[in-house]
Amino acid sequence: MYRWKVFWLAILAGAYIGLGAAFFLSVGGQMPGVQSTNLGLQKLVLGAFGLPMSLGLILVCGAELLTANSAYISAAVFEVNCCLHLFDVWLFQNLTCEVVASRMTVLLQCISVHFWCMRTCHSACSCGT
Repeated sequence: MYRWKVFWLAILAGAYIGLGAAFFLSVGGQMPGVQSTNLGLQKLVLGAFGLPMSLGLILVCGAELLTANSAYISAAVFEVNCCLHLFDVWLFQNLTCEVVASRMTVLLQCISVHFWCMRTCHSACSCGT
């Protein structure tokens, strides 16, 4: 797979993980009534919307995660379908592309959440700043 394709698919995977985290906090974390009466139900909802939704999106939409790619190439090396030299080159290239892409995605998500929180905080005037 080409490096640019891995790069964009890793950005897409990071965006899906961020979307799942935002959904996790906005749905499961905003249930104070249920939390005070039934903590187990609130934890069930909290756990059902976070990482499982993100991984489902990644699986259905075909984004790339480093863990899955590393498992594929490790299995190929152990079954002697790939030599170690190709494994080292592939791992370095793929690791570099996916780490850079994930850092970019995290940075963009942090900036967008920061500006969204600043906008809503100043409009509601309840954050203490």
